[in-house]
Amino acid sequence: SFVSFLNIGRYINELLLFHDCVIVPNLGGFLANDVPATIHPTQHIITPPTRKIVFNSGLKTDDGVLAKYILDKENCTLEKANELIEEEVEKI
Repeated sequence: SFVSFLNIGRYINELLLFHDCVIVPNLGGFLANDVPATIHPTQHIITPPTRKIVFNSGLKTDDGVLAKYILDKENCTLEKANELIEEEVEKI
């Protein structure tokens, strides 16, 4: 395939910057949860804000976000983008 799973992983990562959830059809969804900054009350250590990423295998319904992103990045058809995702899911 013209895009490896490494690229799909990169695309998922890029999408999670702007979306709280990215679904990989027939695999599951990656969810991003914002974690606020904290200050330890006695040690005064500051922990910066971050995003915690979790995987939910129950989220399998395609919302089209990943395929549309691949379509834009790889300048291919929606059919080809969905094919690529299907191939990579089969490999996993």
